[in-house]
Amino acid sequence: MRRRGLVLLAVLLFWGLALASDEDDCRYWRLGKDDADVASRLAACDRIITSKDVASGVRAEAYAMRADRESSNNSSVAAIADFDQALALAPDNFDWRRDRAYLLHFAKEHDRAIKDFDILLAAKPDDAHVTFYRGLSWLAKGDESRGFANLGKGVALDPQRYWYPYWRAVELTKRGRTDEALPDLDKAIAIKGDEPSPYLLRADIYDKKGEADKAVADLTRVAEIDPKSTSAYLNRANLYERMGQFDRAIADYDKLISLNPGDTYYVERKAALSEKLAARTDQPASAPEPIVKPPQPPALKPPEAEAPKPPEAEAQKPAEPRPEPAKKAESAPDGKHECRRYAAISNMTISVPCPD
Repeated sequence: MRRRGLVLLAVLLFWGLALASDEDDCRYWRLGKDDADVASRLAACDRIITSKDVASGVRAEAYAMRADRESSNNSSVAAIADFDQALALAPDNFDWRRDRAYLLHFAKEHDRAIKDFDILLAAKPDDAHVTFYRGLSWLAKGDESRGFANLGKGVALDPQRYWYPYWRAVELTKRGRTDEALPDLDKAIAIKGDEPSPYLLRADIYDKKGEADKAVADLTRVAEIDPKSTSAYLNRANLYERMGQFDRAIADYDKLISLNPGDTYYVERKAALSEKLAARTDQPASAPEPIVKPPQPPALKPPEAEAPKPPEAEAQKPAEPRPEPAKKAESAPDGKHECRRYAAISNMTISVPCPD
């Protein structure tokens, strides 16, 4: 009898140790050394979820950890479903609700996202990021009044984050409100002067307003920040051609050829401009005026560096969403009278009529 009791005790101890190991493996799956190790750790989350012998809080965390992995793999539907389960078991967890809210926003489930954002802001009314994203969800639903009110509050709550005024400028520009967008772009540049995106959008606005010199200056700044920026050289070459500065446009196409050696479009465009330059009869006797540098607003105080976070906190915090990377046009321009141009507002390279 005593021996049977000892065996039962050993089994219980082994089961308890195994369960504790599963909890650690699931919680710290990001510490896996390789894909196989990560998969092994995540299998622990599955075992916890299917077990009938774990507390609801442990099961909730397993769902949340699995959702975190799914969201990092762009499996947003599965991640949302797992966060639903986690929050059903632990409805007061702020981090999991925030993560689900962002996933819902990007999945365009804006009604559900706004409900989560409302709950989050009831708990932490001064959370700038949640406030800003609630504004983006309201804008996506077509409510500009509540949308821009939330964006404005987000900017005010965290005035040192360049991304807020920049993205508000994006939303204003989408609606044709470019005069309102320009001060926001100036502000974003003052906060983070080495970020190309605000310059690219401001250059587009200047171009549409007929202020070509300012647009060229902003594109030149982008090229200084990122000497491999195809977008900057492409748009500046287009502007130079319209300004009649063919030699400068050709120099930019030379740079584009070096950056994209397999793309014949740039070779063909350079050849067309070389013919234009050779045929013209009004070539200037002296070199063109130097490029005007973009006006720089007074620099704001940079934000203080954030303290490093422990692995478990990082595992629950989603990466800050960023604008989509630029995409190539689906097909190369067909015909001599079509050129390429980077459109900052849509974040894509598009086909446009050539300057001739």
